[in-house]
Amino acid sequence: MPAQLPLYLFILLLTLYLSYSLLSSLKRTWQQQLARRQLQLQVSRVRRQGNVIKIWLQQPQGQLLPSAKAGQHLLVSALDQQGKQVSRAYSLLSDCSQRRYYQLAIKAEPQGRLSQQLFLQLKAGDSLLCSWPKGHFTLSQPWLLPLRRWLWPASIKPLVLVAGGIGITPLLAMMFAALRQRRKVQLWYQARTKQDLLFASMLRRLPGLTFVPVLSKPHSDWQGQSGRINAAMLLQHAEKQSEFYLCANAIMVAELEQQLRAAGVKHCYHELFKAAHSKDNFAIELDGKTAPSLGHSSVLDALLSSGLKVPYDCRGGSCGQCRLTLLGGSCKTVLAPEFALADNEILSCCVQASSPLQLAFSQPQHNGPSSAITLLDLKQNNMEIQN
Repeated sequence: MPAQLPLYLFILLLTLYLSYSLLSSLKRTWQQQLARRQLQLQVSRVRRQGNVIKIWLQQPQGQLLPSAKAGQHLLVSALDQQGKQVSRAYSLLSDCSQRRYYQLAIKAEPQGRLSQQLFLQLKAGDSLLCSWPKGHFTLSQPWLLPLRRWLWPASIKPLVLVAGGIGITPLLAMMFAALRQRRKVQLWYQARTKQDLLFASMLRRLPGLTFVPVLSKPHSDWQGQSGRINAAMLLQHAEKQSEFYLCANAIMVAELEQQLRAAGVKHCYHELFKAAHSKDNFAIELDGKTAPSLGHSSVLDALLSSGLKVPYDCRGGSCGQCRLTLLGGSCKTVLAPEFALADNEILSCCVQASSPLQLAFSQPQHNGPSSAITLLDLKQNNMEIQN
């Protein structure tokens, strides 16, 4: 019997390894299936403010929408101005406690393939193909909140939300959720001018919210804060034990997070619109060709700029079409991916090279919609939602 013990141990370890591998594969397949779930939603209302379009979305027959967490987004798919299908991720800004409608605010970027199309052509009654709510940048839920509020209220951390520009959108949903939890909430909003402050009139009226707009280029009649939001400014009004959520451009987020952590802040979370351009110059090899990483925000951008045809769609880590097999080298994650990957795979839109890379195309899978989706001109409905 003792002589057979190593054999039994080997069989047991092999069985555990195979079971783990099978479960991991099943979990990854399930997560990929969840990421592909889609909804055909009807536009019930549209408003435009400057270069931003606000959109209200409902189920065509008025059914309840899938539940969402504060901070999540939808992957919206449609045809761009050239008739090519494109998908982009847009944050939910509506209060996630209700499931009657989703609300989005989309900035029409000068080179935006989808945002420009939506801003110029979308109207009430149109239909949009959207994913189910997804995303990991969500508001933390204090454990046993009602009991802790009664027994130990000091254990509930205040919330400090810091937005830059259109980064206000996911933080609005977090704000609604936190106010409903009766937490202390500060919302700091960095913008260029007073006209760039989205939802300012509503934010000033909300009870329980401390709203602090900060303008980088204010007019002479501006009476509020001016300049750039920094850690010293925040910590004059907030405790270090607070939970900080940052959503802005890469430079602002990186500087703020570094300053806050240096000041002793332990709970700091962030979301980026897009990563900063790489300052490293590493060779990225794919399909017998090489691309330099210098000056590009992601491996995908570097490959596309060098003429390599990599399939992609959302460019935000949601669709999974740009995933590649990593044969050699190392990467650093700059955007949080939403698509489940194998251990040797990367989403090229979410990483930058941290050494020379050797890549290969992964096995093709159908991750996006099977056919092009246009903005359907549906009959104008009268279902208007009050702002």
